[in-house]
Amino acid sequence: MAYTCKTITCPLLYTWLLYILGMADCRGCTLCCRHVSVEVDEPGSEDELDEYIWLVLHENVRAYVDEGKWYVEFITKCRMLQDDGTCGIYDSRPSVCSGYDPSDCLRSGDEPWYDELFETPEQLRAYWLREHG
Repeated sequence: MAYTCKTITCPLLYTWLLYILGMADCRGCTLCCRHVSVEVDEPGSEDELDEYIWLVLHENVRAYVDEGKWYVEFITKCRMLQDDGTCGIYDSRPSVCSGYDPSDCLRSGDEPWYDELFETPEQLRAYWLREHG
């Protein structure tokens, strides 16, 4: 069962409800509205690695591996994110948003959310050498 709430005026009540329902407190965070990750194939050749190098040379783009799967991440704000941190199309937002489980938030947990993170060509090359000699 999904619980959604646009406004509860009493912060203590809101926090208590989130605690009772086992939900994370997302108020003011908006992290999930500030990036897009797309699953991609692991580079299988140096030519394919070169394409990933090209990607991470762009501002606000990085690649990562999470649980053996490769992703390219674009750090970019959703156009519907309002200045006050609310969603401009909350009632008709995509299912990716409405079905998002706040317990999966990158803020949750004490460990990194990735196995490998690549923000520079050097990091990708080092990984390639380590894995493929």
